[in-house]
Amino acid sequence: MNTWATEIDGTEGSIAFSTKLPKTLRFMDYQPGGRQAWQTLDLGSQSAYPTITGAIFEFGFSDAILRMWAAFLDELARGREGMRQPFHCATPEEAASTHRLFTAALRSHAERTVVSVTASR
Repeated sequence: MNTWATEIDGTEGSIAFSTKLPKTLRFMDYQPGGRQAWQTLDLGSQSAYPTITGAIFEFGFSDAILRMWAAFLDELARGREGMRQPFHCATPEEAASTHRLFTAALRSHAERTVVSVTASR
């Protein structure tokens, strides 16, 4: 439930991640004719915005909400170019666009037809 995973397989290596094990990265280096063996890397929890629990503890909801507030306040105080990390906060326009997209997708599925996604201004 509520788990997503991604795996990218290449000719010289592969990488995989799942939210089921959010601090684990699986990878495989490969040379033609060599062994195909997955390895794991324990990632820990590191953020651009430190929290009280630190990097050695499990990441949880309290960390998530504190980091979201930190990113919002960082962007508010320093602007997008001055933030500690490269990911800016979603704008109201971006949120509205995703609502239009998901609403169109739901309507398309229910009506079994193509639904246009238009920007309203």
